[in-house]
Amino acid sequence: GTQIFFSYAIALGCMTALGSYNEFNNDFIKDCLFISLVNSCTSIYAGLAVFSVLGFMANEQGVSVDKVAESGPGLAFIAYPKAVAEMPVAPIWSAIFFLMILLMGLDSLVCWLLKDSLRPIVDLWPSV
Repeated sequence: GTQIFFSYAIALGCMTALGSYNEFNNDFIKDCLFISLVNSCTSIYAGLAVFSVLGFMANEQGVSVDKVAESGPGLAFIAYPKAVAEMPVAPIWSAIFFLMILLMGLDSLVCWLLKDSLRPIVDLWPSV
């Protein structure tokens, strides 16, 4: 239930700040449908990736998936690295995985910092 709030960053201000760059007559309904479709497809794709890795890990350990599945940060920093360590060329997969987490964190930080924090300053002093 909460995944939708986290994926759209509702009430965090980033979407509002990004929406302020739209033209007045922009077709926002088409934009909303497109964003919802892309978000749903991305969530399904990410779910397939996560559960395939958890299935691989459960198969390697000879247990069911619910025994290896963890939720929250434990999935990203405990269960997933354990599964990646059992894969072929583990150092490469591990580097790619943690680089992805780093880039996602930086992307969220840039959106929050530049759009939410600096936009009111630019609105107050547009000529500076």
